Amino acid sequence: MLIVKDDEVIISIFLRKDRVVKFEDIESFFLVKTYHKGFVSNRFIFVELRGTSMKYSKTWFYKLFNRITPKKIANSKYSIQTTFLDIRHDELLKILNKRLRDFNKSRN
Repeated sequence: MLIVKDDEVIISIFLRKDRVVKFEDIESFFLVKTYHKGFVSNRFIFVELRGTSMKYSKTWFYKLFNRITPKKIANSKYSIQTTFLDIRHDELLKILNKRLRDFNKSRN
């Protein structure tokens, strides 16, 4: 479901084409929790992109979403649902952030 390489993250979606996100396009990773009746029901790791594509930024959905949510969430085109992965969400978030930091250091 998820492959983390040195320069990219590959997100597999059931019955869909794999999403490949290069670290050079990623600004940050952050955790979002959804609640049901006061308890955490799902955890998602969102991928904040450095910039959105022109095609995506011109859609009415993006314009509306950008007005009602922070820019960090509006620029998050991809997310990773951690419920079905065989790793804890906090460990995966640490791994992703470390790979992103290492990639950014190697570029400079």
